[in-house]
Amino acid sequence: MDLLAHHPGLQRQQPPVLPPHPDCLHWENAIFAGPMLRRAHVELFEVDAHFSVVHVCIFPHLGDPGPIFGFDMIGGRAQATGAFLDFSASTPAPPVPRLADAVPQAAIAGFAHRRERPDWGGIFSADFLAIRPTSPEEAEAVLGIARAALVYYLEALSEKRALQPGDAAAARGQAAYVQGQRLNPHTFRMLARYTGEAAARRFIEDVLFPLPPEPY
Repeated sequence: MDLLAHHPGLQRQQPPVLPPHPDCLHWENAIFAGPMLRRAHVELFEVDAHFSVVHVCIFPHLGDPGPIFGFDMIGGRAQATGAFLDFSASTPAPPVPRLADAVPQAAIAGFAHRRERPDWGGIFSADFLAIRPTSPEEAEAVLGIARAALVYYLEALSEKRALQPGDAAAARGQAAYVQGQRLNPHTFRMLARYTGEAAARRFIEDVLFPLPPEPY
């Protein structure tokens, strides 16, 4: 979160109103926006020592064909159980920059345990990274990779880019990404357990993965 909070040109937006969550130890959400990106959302969710989530999702402006940044790390009883990282394309063309540009193959070669692409994961790029860390050291290494990828991504968005407000392809791609993420059943089940089904659905649609402004 500190990379976004201290990045020049990004402003922290009004924090979202969260539903009641008496059984959660910590639930923090921060949203940023600025000339270089349309929306960046960081979520830190901790129920107890047995379950936690770090979630980051960043959307370029609708006239920018750049990719969508996504990172999630899920924590279990003793260590992280899954980490997911991608630069997901917002147009039919391959994403530029690519995740492979930000994360050299040598940086991930040592992770022996990978996780499968989820059934609803057609929105992800060919470079989609899904790792099951096997130790606290591997979890820290994944966080370092994600941080380096975020720095690379923000630098790419900071460069002078040709925005095309009249081209709705990127907006449609962002909407398709949002709709794909909403199909993740694990997110809904986890939130519903602590907030109730109606509040969980509202949070997913209004805060976690809101659709871009129409038309798209």
